[in-house]
Amino acid sequence: AWPLWDGGVEKEKSFQETTRLEGLEDAVARAKRSAALDVRQAWWAALEAERRVAVAAMERDVAEVRLARVRQRGEVGAETLADPLDAELALLQAEQRLEEARFDLLVAEASYRRAVGESVWPVQEEKL
Repeated sequence: AWPLWDGGVEKEKSFQETTRLEGLEDAVARAKRSAALDVRQAWWAALEAERRVAVAAMERDVAEVRLARVRQRGEVGAETLADPLDAELALLQAEQRLEEARFDLLVAEASYRRAVGESVWPVQEEKL
């Protein structure tokens, strides 16, 4: 026996299912937008980290050249005792900033790989 009139129960069930489906579709669309945003942000962070490494490397190179010049001038007595120490300290600080920038780059690249669904730490192929 099939009721001819169900008091709108079937219509209400259909409406609820349609509403639920639309809600799920919206959730999927939001998740896709969020994932795309995560990928873009991770890519920009990795790009910025690469640039910081390049700048830190240039700063280290400048500090090395400065130290060499200070030492040369020190050999002829044109520098104080503190000048070589200052130059060596500047070089050590530049080297530290470079290592920090390299570490930040590794982290940024790992974050990007995670955002695109790849292995965070790439597996190295065994050499035969």
